[in-house]
Formats: sequence, structure tokens, C-alpha cells
Amino acid sequence: MSLFEIQKDAFVADLKRFRSSHRHLIVDDTTYPIIEKLFSDDVLNYVYTCKKIDGERSKNRDSALYLLDPTRNHSINCLAADFSKGQRYRDAVVMLLPGPWNLFWDDLLRNEYFSNSLLIQKTPHVAEYLSFVPLEPRMFVTGNYHSIPAYFNPAKQGKNLYHYQMDMAINSMLGVCILTNEYPTIRYYNSQISKELALAFQQKLDEYYREHPDIIPMNNKTVFLITDRMMDMFGPVCHYPFYRSQIFDLMDDVEIERDVDPSAKYQYVVQTGE
Repeated sequence: MSLFEIQKDAFVADLKRFRSSHRHLIVDDTTYPIIEKLFSDDVLNYVYTCKKIDGERSKNRDSALYLLDPTRNHSINCLAADFSKGQRYRDAVVMLLPGPWNLFWDDLLRNEYFSNSLLIQKTPHVAEYLSFVPLEPRMFVTGNYHSIPAYFNPAKQGKNLYHYQMDMAINSMLGVCILTNEYPTIRYYNSQISKELALAFQQKLDEYYREHPDIIPMNNKTVFLITDRMMDMFGPVCHYPFYRSQIFDLMDDVEIERDVDPSAKYQYVVQTGE
């Protein structure tokens, strides 16, 4: 199965768990593109409506499922505003992407309207499996596009951005391991950034499985290799950002079959021995 299918199946399982067919799905600018990519036009097969938290919404006040990014102050302020003058929804469930939700959650619970609406659980449901963005069936990104200046020029960009990018990368890698039920052996390229990422990722992965002893990994022989741009500094200059584009430069006699689908199928016969 592709990452798209696995991620969608995990989210649909949570939707069914929270009986979402009669709930309003409320998203923000971070989570809306995720829903759009996963569901295209069929999200209303699983929820009553799907609207942004700062946009116009249905006047029906029965039940809601919030799917928000905890690092967006605007989204959290909108959530608080929904219950500032009354109980906007009779029954609410809050799902959050991985992030520092504990910094504001206690303040939200002090609001009696908000606390009374949390009928199913009083803590947010953290969707670790949504911490990465699939681009292709077996390729994903963190969704942050400032990692290179943050990693390689922290003196100018600031340590806060550096650690934020680190946390997002680690959360994404953890989300993939959780989603695929893997407990891999972690290896890293001999550079400061790769080493720091690998050690922090190993610690977080170990903590997750210690906190969830009921989860038995499907495979513990997988190797997770962490590298960084120091391993290949000239690739972005010589090629399109994806490594597969190098096939035109590094292989001879590449045959390409194109159908109506714009994607390409590559066929290459190795002629240099076994």
C-alpha cells in the first residue's frame, strides 16, 4: 500500500471511532491541504461538513471534530473564541497534529463551556500519523520548506527555527514508523546534523514504544538511514531536486514508456555483470 492509502485508512479509522458522520470537521490552513490531498472530493462521505475554523460555518451546533495545528496561534485563538460566550458545539472532539499542545490546553479547560463540550475525552487526540506529507506513494516531506537555511545557517536564522525544524523532522519520521508499525535500527551519515537528528529520533522512538507496550512492531529488522545535504552538495546544482532525475545522466539507453498518465516508466537492463 502507498503512504496515501495507509495515512487515509488511519484517519478514517479515527473518524469512525469518533462517530464523525454527523460531525462538522473543522480544519485550519495546515490541516486543510492534508484533508484535500487524502480525500479529494469524498470527505463528505465521512463527515457532515468540512470547513475552516476562521471561515463561514454551518449554524448547526450539534457536534464537531476539530483537526488543528497546535503551532498556529491563530487556530488555537479561534478554538478558544468558539467557546468564549457559550457552548458553540454540544459535543466536540479535538484532534491535533504533534506539537506543544500542553502549553495551552490547561487554559482551554478552565473554560467551562469548552470543558463541558468534551464528552468523549478531556485531552486532545494527537494524530502522529498526520505529521508528514506524502508526495508520492513512497516519498514524503515534513511540510516545512525552510530546513536548509535553518540547519546550515542557524546563526542568522536563529536557534528557535533550527530546533523547530528538528522537531518537525523527528515527528514526521516517528509518524511514518507508527503508521507502518516499524521499530527500525537507526543509522546516520557522519555529520553533526544527521547525528543530532538520529539521536533525538532514537530517543523519541524508544519513548513511544515504552509508553505503548501493547503495540508490537511488525518488523524490527528495518534500517532507517538518516542523511543530510552534506552527503551530496552538488546534486541540487546538477539535477532536478529528485534523485530519480539522475537516471538521464547516470544510465545509458534508458527506455521511457508514456501512456495517458503523465508519469514515466523506466526500463533499464544491467549489462555490467551480476
